[in-house]
Parts: sequence; C-alpha cells; structure tokens
Amino acid sequence: MKSMKRLKASLVLLLILSIPTTSLANPGKYVNLEKGQPVPWKAWCFDETASANIIAEKELAEKKCQLKIEKEKELQKAKFDLDIGKLQAEMDYEVNTRQATIDSLKKENLKLEQIIIDNSNPDWLTMFSIGASVGILTTAVLMGFVL
Repeated sequence: MKSMKRLKASLVLLLILSIPTTSLANPGKYVNLEKGQPVPWKAWCFDETASANIIAEKELAEKKCQLKIEKEKELQKAKFDLDIGKLQAEMDYEVNTRQATIDSLKKENLKLEQIIIDNSNPDWLTMFSIGASVGILTTAVLMGFVL
C-alpha cells in the first residue's frame, strides 16, 4: 500500500517537473539567423547542438520514467516473492513438524497397545473360574453342615 502511494507521488513529481521542460522545448517563435545578426525580440539563442539536446531530453524523459517504473515494479516483485517464499518455508516447516509429531504419537500409541496386549493375562479367566467354583463348593459344604 505504501509503495503505491510512493509510486503515485513519484509520478506526480515527475509530471510537475516535466511541464516546464516541455514548454522550453516548444518555443512560440523562431527565426533562422546568420552569425552576427541581431535577434528581433528578447529571446534565448540555441545552436543546433543545444536544440538537439533539448529535443532528445524531451523524448527520453518518458523512457526514463518507464525505466524507473519498471525498476520499482521489479523491486516490489522481488520483495513480494521473497516474503511469499519465507511464508511458504514457515508453512512447510509447521506442516512437517506437525506431521512428524503425529507420526511419533501414532508409533507411541502402537507400542503402548502392544504392551497392553502382551501384558494381558488370559489366565485371569481360569483363576476367576477356579475361585468362583471353590467359593460355591465351600458355600454348599457349609450349608450341608448347617442343615
């Protein structure tokens, strides 16, 4: 957002500066004079080289402006690409870290399940059956003595 404002301000400044140079390059009157002839009005005198420089400056001003705009665009693009790359790297790191954590937790859960399965004793059912049978027989024998 700031770069757009800066770019707009630069363009306005460039336009303001180019208005006076454009008016100098387009004189209202002209006359061809020979060496030593007086100028018929108050004026600036330019030789052919100076006139060519003024015209060339006018023609090159737009190209310079376009080059500056292209340079700014490339700088902004590079900056944004760098920011996007940083964010992409951070996101990839977070995703990979999360996935590694999930995988390690799954492995740990599988190990715990295996430990529980290995430690489960199927003999408890046998022991429970023997204990219940002994309890029932003891109760029946004691009931037989009491009656």
